[in-house]
Amino acid sequence: MYTAHILIVKWISRQASNLKFWVRILVGAAGLSYKETADICGCAEGTVKSRVSRARTELVAILERRKNQR
Repeated sequence: MYTAHILIVKWISRQASNLKFWVRILVGAAGLSYKETADICGCAEGTVKSRVSRARTELVAILERRKNQR
């Protein structure tokens, strides 16, 4: 990732208080590592891993509900 991109992402992440949202974006959509995401968000790598795990669990639940509605 280019330095300018990192600075922009750091600025954005400081503007939002929703760490869960930013972890999903940075790891899931941007493809950053847990460590890169933790550095950008200013939190522990374990926190990022936990948020990603919770997001995956939520996604599975959403997909199961949709499957059962069919």
